[in-house]
Amino acid sequence: GTDVEIIDAIERGLGYLKGFCQEDGGVYNEWDDPVTDTAALVMTLLVLDKDPTGPEWSRSGDGANPITYLLTRAYNEEDENFGGLYDELLTATYALQAYIMLQGAGLGDGEGNGPPSGGGNGGTQPPGEKDQEGKFQVEVKVVGKGGTALFGPRTVTITDDNPWGRTALGALHATGLSYEDDGGFVWKIEGEANAGMSGWMYQVNGVSAAVIASAKELKAGDRVLWWYSTDPNDIPSWVDDPELLPESPGEETGLDKELTEALAEAEAGEEIIVTLIEDEEGLKAVFSAAKVQDLVEKRVTLVIKGPDPADPVLIIPAAALATEAVQEALKEEEVPAIRLGYRRLLTVEEDELQDVITGLGQKNLFLVGGTLYQLELTLGEEPLPGFAVGITARFPLAVEDKSDINFIGLYRLSGAGAGVKEEFIPGIPVYEEEEDRWYIEARLDRFSLFAILRYKPFFADLEGHWAREAVELMAARRVIAGMSEKEFAPDLPVTRAQLVAMLVKALDLEAVAPAKPTFRDVEAGTWYYTPVETAYQAGLAAGRGNGEFDPAAPVTRQEMAVLVARALDIYLGRDTENYQVEDILGRFEDRDDIAPWAQGAAARVVQEGIMTGMPGRLFAPRGTATRAQAAVVLKNMFQVLGKII
Repeated sequence: GTDVEIIDAIERGLGYLKGFCQEDGGVYNEWDDPVTDTAALVMTLLVLDKDPTGPEWSRSGDGANPITYLLTRAYNEEDENFGGLYDELLTATYALQAYIMLQGAGLGDGEGNGPPSGGGNGGTQPPGEKDQEGKFQVEVKVVGKGGTALFGPRTVTITDDNPWGRTALGALHATGLSYEDDGGFVWKIEGEANAGMSGWMYQVNGVSAAVIASAKELKAGDRVLWWYSTDPNDIPSWVDDPELLPESPGEETGLDKELTEALAEAEAGEEIIVTLIEDEEGLKAVFSAAKVQDLVEKRVTLVIKGPDPADPVLIIPAAALATEAVQEALKEEEVPAIRLGYRRLLTVEEDELQDVITGLGQKNLFLVGGTLYQLELTLGEEPLPGFAVGITARFPLAVEDKSDINFIGLYRLSGAGAGVKEEFIPGIPVYEEEEDRWYIEARLDRFSLFAILRYKPFFADLEGHWAREAVELMAARRVIAGMSEKEFAPDLPVTRAQLVAMLVKALDLEAVAPAKPTFRDVEAGTWYYTPVETAYQAGLAAGRGNGEFDPAAPVTRQEMAVLVARALDIYLGRDTENYQVEDILGRFEDRDDIAPWAQGAAARVVQEGIMTGMPGRLFAPRGTATRAQAAVVLKNMFQVLGKII
C-alpha cells in the first residue's frame, strides 16, 4: 500500500490497543500476561517514536501509564521474577528488552513521568559535554550502496543551532551531506533512498539503536556509523580496508607509535605487550606491515592481550609475521596494515551457531564457556593464510570441576550448521596463579574459528576395567582410538603399528608420507602408513630388518619401554644413559631377563614413574603389552610431559 495507507493502518492499530489501558497503567488483555503485553506495547511505541507516557495511554487520575507499570509493577520482589502466565522466561525477556529501549530513548526519570528535557526533541538539548574549545564533537562515517564511502570517518562539530541537536540525526546533519527525513526518520541520503527491505541504518559506538535517529542522544566523542543496508548481517567496518596508515613515515600514530617506543626500550628477544582495542568488529590490533621488519630485527615477541583478563592471549614471535605476503608488501609504495585479533561469538546470541552446537553434540562434543572465537589476521584487504612460524595461543577455561580439565580440548571448526567438522588441536593446561585461572595452551599455524569443547568417550567393554580412566582420558586427547565405535578391546595385545601411531599422536609429530614406502610390509594407503613413516623419520621407531617393519606384531613390555624412552628423548632431549640402571632395575626379580639394548630405556621409564612392575616384583620384559597397558603408560607419560594435570 501507499505511505498514507500504512500510516492509517498504524493509527487504527494504536486506537485498538488504547482500548486495553488498565487502571494500574498497564496495557493488556486480561486473558494474556500483563507484563508481556505492556512491554510489547512500549517497544512498539518507541519504534514509532510515540511517547508511552502520553495521556492517551493512561486511564487513572494518578498518572499511571505503561512506563510506571513496567518500573513499579512488573517485577515481583517477593518471588524475584516477572511472573509470566505461560512462559516466565519469555516474559522476562520482553520486560528487559523494553527497559533497554527505554534507556536508549532517554524516556522515564525513574518514576515514569515522561521524557527528560531535550530527550528526543530535536535541537532543544542542554549544552552537555564540550571540549576545551567549547565544541561538541563526534565522529561520523557514512557508507552508501555497494559499500561506497560517502563521508569519513571524520570528526564533525554539532553546533548549538543544529536543528536535530546532539543526536544521531544531528551528527548526520553536521556532515553536510544531503538527506531527507520523515519526522526524524531518515529515508534518503545523497539521493540513495530506502527501497523494499533495504535502506538506511545507523549505529552508535557499534550498537544499533532501537529508536529513530532524531531520538538517539549522543555524548562527545561518540562514533556514529550510517550505512545503506541490504543485509542486516553485513555491517561496514569503521575503518576502511586497507586500514588507515600514518600520513607520512614521520607521523606515526596509534600502535605504530607505541611499537616504536617499545622497541627503543626493549632488549633483543624480549616481549612487548599489546592490548587489543574493542570496536564493532571485535578486538583488534592494527599496525603497519613496515613495523614487522623492526620487530624481526630485534627478535621480539608480541604478547597480544584483550582488555578482559579472561580473554585469550596470543604469543606471536615477530618472525611469525614475516610471511612471503608481508615481505612482498614491504616493496609496495604504500605499505598496507596488518590487522590481527578476534571476535567473541556468543552462542546464545547467534542463532546460526545453534545448529553448530547441535552437530557437535551428536559427536559427544560439548561447548565449554558458551563462546566461540573467530581469530582473524589480514594484510590490507586480504586475509593471511597462516604464519611463517607457529605461534602460541592461550584460551581461558571456564570450568568449576578441575577433574574436567583433562577432557577439555581446543578444536578448529569448519563447515556450517549440523555438518560442522572439528579438528583437535593438541594443547596443554596452564594455571596462572595470579589470575587463579586455567588456560589451554596450544600452537597454531593459522587463524580460524576455534571452540573449547569437552569430550568424554564411552567404550562399552571398559565397564569395571582397571584401565578405564586412562583409556577414556587418552581417547579424549585423541591419542588412542577404539577397535570400533563402542569397543576398545583393552586386553588385546597392542601391535607395533598401533603403539607407534599412539606415540606419533602423543608427540604431535609433523606427518610424513613419502611417495615410496620405506618398508615393504607397510604399504601406502594403509591406516598405519603415515604414522610408521613419521615415526621412522623422527627416529622414534626402526624396522625389524630385511626391509620390514612387522606392523601387526605384538609389542613386548621392554619394546614398549624403548619406544616410550625414545619419545621422551624427542620431546625433552634427555639421554637415557644418565639414569643409574643397576640401582633402578635392581628392584625387579627378573632384572637379568631385560635385554641389554632395553635396560637404559627401562630404567628411565621406571624412574619417571611411567612404567611399573608386574605382581611378584617382576618387570616381565618379554611379556606382551596390552592395549590397556599402553593407555596407562601413555597417560603416565603425558603427566611427566605436563600435557595433563
